[in-house]
Amino acid sequence: MTDTQPTSEDCQSPTEKAVWRALQIAREERDEARQEVCRWMAEAEGGTPEEHAQEMGWDCFKETP
Repeated sequence: MTDTQPTSEDCQSPTEKAVWRALQIAREERDEARQEVCRWMAEAEGGTPEEHAQEMGWDCFKETP
């Protein structure tokens, strides 16, 4: 297994491209939910949302190209 995520260019068939896009959408929604949790935790416990994400081992605030 590699450390890099496949890109849309790696997809050969329309089905692979559709699955790739669905996974991208799911990741975006997951990261949005994780960001919201981190904001709530920061509000309740102090610190920054980014610090709470780091404590949880999440990279939900990472910028993606």
